[in-house]
Amino acid sequence: MRMLMACGGTGGHIIPALTVAQRFQQRVPNAEISFVGTAKGMEVKLVPEAGFRLELISVEGVKGKSLAQRLKSLWLLPVSFLKAFQVLKKVKPDIVFGVGGYVSGPVLLLASIQGKVTAILEPNAIPGFSNKILARLVKKIFVAFREATSEFPALKVIHSGNPIRQNILAIAPPDFKSSSKTILIFGGSQGARRINEAVVEMLPKLKAKNISFSFIHQTGSNDFEKVKQAYLSNGFNAKVYPFIDKMDQAYQASTIIIARSGSSVLEIAACGRPSILVPYPFAADDHQTANAKVLQSAGAAIVIDDAFCSGQTLMDAVETINQGDTLKRMSQAALSLRYEKSTDIIINEMLAMEERQS
Repeated sequence: MRMLMACGGTGGHIIPALTVAQRFQQRVPNAEISFVGTAKGMEVKLVPEAGFRLELISVEGVKGKSLAQRLKSLWLLPVSFLKAFQVLKKVKPDIVFGVGGYVSGPVLLLASIQGKVTAILEPNAIPGFSNKILARLVKKIFVAFREATSEFPALKVIHSGNPIRQNILAIAPPDFKSSSKTILIFGGSQGARRINEAVVEMLPKLKAKNISFSFIHQTGSNDFEKVKQAYLSNGFNAKVYPFIDKMDQAYQASTIIIARSGSSVLEIAACGRPSILVPYPFAADDHQTANAKVLQSAGAAIVIDDAFCSGQTLMDAVETINQGDTLKRMSQAALSLRYEKSTDIIINEMLAMEERQS
């Protein structure tokens, strides 16, 4: 059996695809699994590291782009479809699975026309442009957030939850009784300048009030030196990295998480960590705000608008979470959003579709 995974861009698209691929390989040991992505995304690093073959095509988005970028995208479109056709001909997949990103568009569209078993995963609370188009063509649609189900045809959509890596699901709940608490901060795979700057502003305020935390901070490459120096000058115990490779270890060491709110918020929830979420305001269709509000409504997160993210608002949120039994209550609320069987739900359905078709 052959499966082709179409995904690209950020970790929010690639990691769920890798999670499904790795579990699929465990359940179907003789399966041949390939990926298709672009040369510009994180898939170039993550997919080969996971041991899977990666095919590349050139494709760019149209929505929310400048006129020049749109013209370039339209110019690349015929080339993208030709390359997608060549990849499908080369791989000869029985199943084609898309996890969003612009690369999913041409690959899933052609695979649907060819009558292959096709499915997509929507990892956000508001569906992306490609998935909205593909929903009319693919045979099954999986959604990470229940809130997204109404955006798709009822007979095709399944609320599966987001595939979570096994090493994340194995993380133990935080020890809230410990006097030593750690705040994990990350702004996605590239870091987040607004969050980095707010944390730098927060540190002297915490020091002045004698509030003690340890920190683990993924800054991105641009702000690394500045943020590292801020921790040193304020005397905080901090591990600062441009990029964190082993997120499971960072999650395990954390008590509270400060982050953006891409699809990784469900990973944060799955390990039971209370969070302070600062949605990226320029995300497509403001989907990060929608994601964050799901956790906020469940009582698992405090949400700070990007425009109001400062040292003071971050410190206020940290103090609120750190009072009384709030940490424990928010942790329990986060765990209520955990779906342990998401990956197997997706695989079971794809295998059933393939069996019916064969």
